[in-house]
Amino acid sequence: MNQVEKRILKNIIKKYEEDKPSITSRRWFNPVLWVVLCALIFLLLQLKESDGIGNIVLIVISAFAGAGVMLVSAIQSGEKSWRIMKPLINIEKAKSLQAESNT
Repeated sequence: MNQVEKRILKNIIKKYEEDKPSITSRRWFNPVLWVVLCALIFLLLQLKESDGIGNIVLIVISAFAGAGVMLVSAIQSGEKSWRIMKPLINIEKAKSLQAESNT
């Protein structure tokens, strides 16, 4: 087993044994994210209108905000998929494979 496979197996076992849900799966997270994003857009448009920032700065900040929302969306999608996949994983076999690879 190569190093990448060992790391993947270790992460699967760690994720399987973890009980704490991520903050992005909390019920309040999406509404707060959208309020913050709307406030950021409003602030940027106000600053742009008063010539407080240039076009490039507006584009860069908007791109980073969009990338952040995309990252949160990907994490939430992974969390939903994990809830479906977790019962299908044979954790005992994964642990025995990890023990074999460490020897």
